[in-house]
Amino acid sequence: MDLPDIKDRHKRLQWAAEAKGHRSAPALRRLIGDREAEQTVRARLNGERPINSLRVARIYSEALDVPATWLMGATADAAALDIAEDEVAYLKALRRLDPETRGRVLALVEGFAGALVAPRERDQG
Repeated sequence: MDLPDIKDRHKRLQWAAEAKGHRSAPALRRLIGDREAEQTVRARLNGERPINSLRVARIYSEALDVPATWLMGATADAAALDIAEDEVAYLKALRRLDPETRGRVLALVEGFAGALVAPRERDQG
């Protein structure tokens, strides 16, 4: 499904709900189950209560088959990769670096990431 770049988060939710055939708050509430009250679903659809957390975005994204990051405002390109806007900004900044500096920065990031992930993998293994 191609995701449109809609500015308002509640309009993104409306679009995704309509794409799944759930135009009303009661219909969307039935789709997500007991995870949110119907009045909360209605408030999210009409923009009175925006989706501001990844936890809430995932409730709707799983039911509507769209990326949670897109529901939270990421561009369609970033959402397709399921990465946040700040991560896209970091990638763009990396591209502006000269190749040698970029290589050094990526080596540092890989080292830090490896150091952070290795203890978790060791603990799980």
